[in-house]
Amino acid sequence: MPLTLADVYPAYSAPAGWGDKGSAHDYLPVYAREMTRTENVTLLEVGVYHGHSLAMWGAWLTDSTIIGLDTHPGLVTYPDLDVRACNACDPEQVDAALGSQTFDYVIDDGSHHVHEQLATLDLLLPRVNAGGRYFIEDITGDLPLALICARLHDGGHDYDVYDGRGPDRQPDEIMVIVSIPEEN
Repeated sequence: MPLTLADVYPAYSAPAGWGDKGSAHDYLPVYAREMTRTENVTLLEVGVYHGHSLAMWGAWLTDSTIIGLDTHPGLVTYPDLDVRACNACDPEQVDAALGSQTFDYVIDDGSHHVHEQLATLDLLLPRVNAGGRYFIEDITGDLPLALICARLHDGGHDYDVYDGRGPDRQPDEIMVIVSIPEEN
């Protein structure tokens, strides 16, 4: 029986600020539900810090291509990860880092500033394959959430919001999940 994301996560868990998708944040159930394909997929994560979550994706998503973008790739402590130096808000840097590559899953865990989340969305959402998902983590409140949702609504995109804020959770416990329709 294949390992679940919850099975894999403890090996890559770390204090708040890195490896926090199932500790400081409660995103694991969202990813487990939304990532319906777990074999032979392509995943891009923006903002990898020390590389905990990128290593976790590599352990869970079998026979898959996992790539990270970060402005400071030298901080990554896991060997053999494919982490590329890139500001995901800069179209020239994105094109240089990724060429024409597309992905089944894109995760924005970058700066958590809404203007950068929107710029990254504009650059990377077109790189999501049919049937794929685009995740924006750690949205910092109601106004940033409204701005992101307005951009998606205006673009005619299908999206869901996970809002896990509460007294025992982080104030930025908000994620938007964009679903790209399957090709007909």
